[in-house]
Amino acid sequence: SEKSSFEDIDIEKELEGVDDMDKAIEQRKMMLREKQIRKQRRMSPITGKLLGPDTPLMFKPRPSRYGLTNHLPKIRDEDLVQTMDSEQRKKNLEVLRQLVKKDLPDLKLRRDFAGYVRANNEKERREKRDPWYGLNERLKEATQLGQDDEAERLNGLIDKLGGPPPGIVIGHRGYALQTDIYEFTLSPERILQMTEDAIRERRHRVGLARIEEQKKIAAQEKKNREYKFANIAEIREKQTKEANMRLQKTLRRAQAQLEESNKKKMEKAKEILGKLPDPPKNIVDSVDRMMTTVSEDLIARGKAKKEGVSYEEFKRGKGSLLAQFERQMKERERQR
Repeated sequence: SEKSSFEDIDIEKELEGVDDMDKAIEQRKMMLREKQIRKQRRMSPITGKLLGPDTPLMFKPRPSRYGLTNHLPKIRDEDLVQTMDSEQRKKNLEVLRQLVKKDLPDLKLRRDFAGYVRANNEKERREKRDPWYGLNERLKEATQLGQDDEAERLNGLIDKLGGPPPGIVIGHRGYALQTDIYEFTLSPERILQMTEDAIRERRHRVGLARIEEQKKIAAQEKKNREYKFANIAEIREKQTKEANMRLQKTLRRAQAQLEESNKKKMEKAKEILGKLPDPPKNIVDSVDRMMTTVSEDLIARGKAKKEGVSYEEFKRGKGSLLAQFERQMKERERQR
């Protein structure tokens, strides 16, 4: 058979120009033979060995809700019957809740995959015992797709089979969710996370409220400043006028006090001297009098220095006597 499979292949024509023709032909034949064998056989996924074309499969494919279900016998909706009474359905639901809520998560956490598969198979078997679970899934799909006629027909079929198991409450949706069936509760970690989220949300709201309050306060302060300095030019002009009036009033009062004081001094001087000195006639006369006074003062200071007395003592007339006394003392000492 192998020889006949290579009769229609012109290997020599395909390998023209090859030096070692015999070796190349042999290699080519071996490649074609292996390819033919691979077509006739397949590799076992379990043992890793080649299987023949007539070797049966060791494992049948597992039915799935997404495929490989065509070979399973189908039951018409008219032939569906409820084989369990109310008490049995209630116990069946309790076992399903135990499997889904505790057993399956625990087996998955312990990485017991064989036990997980067995528990999951038991769950599917118990769901198939009660036709309500399959009808509920179909009702959910029909409701979500907007197939009102199909949903109404399935509702009638469910009522005919006794409705949902005892312990399952149908909500406003018209069908039961997984949470309604198995009564999933929140884990402590999820409750703690929700609490922290609520705290963060409240802090966020409080922060936003504080920011809004600060904005309002800033806006009010800005409004007050604008109102306060709206007529700043008029206010400053008014304040300047008031200040000038107060200054003029103070100057007039001070001038009146000074004039009163000078008047009293003049009266006292007239009382003491009997006659007031003649004032200068003009500026030139005033300058002459001043220069005369300065000249007399300088001459007096020079004399006081020459006699060795202070200017005040010289003005009082004691300078000449002291100078005479000193001269007498010097003469006495010279005589000795």
